[in-house]
Amino acid sequence: MSKVCPKCGARESAEKPFIGSFCGDCYAETRPLASLPKSVLVRRCPKCNRARLGGEWVEASDEDAVVRALRSPHSIVSTEAKIDVEGKRARVRAIVEVEGQNVSTAESTRFEAQRKQCEECALRSGGYHEAIIQLRGDGSEAANKKIESLARNLARRIERDSFLSGVKEQKFGLDLLAGRKRAAVDALKALDLDFTTEYKLLGVTRDGRRAVRATMLVRL
Repeated sequence: MSKVCPKCGARESAEKPFIGSFCGDCYAETRPLASLPKSVLVRRCPKCNRARLGGEWVEASDEDAVVRALRSPHSIVSTEAKIDVEGKRARVRAIVEVEGQNVSTAESTRFEAQRKQCEECALRSGGYHEAIIQLRGDGSEAANKKIESLARNLARRIERDSFLSGVKEQKFGLDLLAGRKRAAVDALKALDLDFTTEYKLLGVTRDGRRAVRATMLVRL
């Protein structure tokens, strides 16, 4: 014998699954299936277009940011977020699993977008670099072509995790100014390049740490 919802009188069917004694719709009305905060603020860098989420700058759309703010005591099966044309309200439709049944719910919140430059782009704009990769040859045309090709490959790898503040032409090669030392080292090792490293003390940071710049020499 099929169940009858004590709230709306609907009968249980394949199209109208029940959760306990209630149909899915009435169950959702009496118990919170999911929730959003009163407002969602998304800070986005105008330079790289990354968003500040969970304490990090990441590639994410405004809709992704709203979905990340969704909370539920149940397992979330799927989500779909939309932001109105005025960009002031966000709505999320979600399907959650409750006692083996998929139940649909909709939540909305106030949405606010803010433009704020991320730390990496601010450092890049200021010419900041923790490392210099020196690519050096013998000045021949063949060596110069090899250096240019190598510089492009290194630049692509460095910019996956950091940034380049610039590239400078030198008498026998190029200097790549890498924002982060770790990214420079990883790029050199990924291309299996032999290099030597020297460090220059730049000063002391506000928290008392030594600020140094690494110069990595690659001879071809």
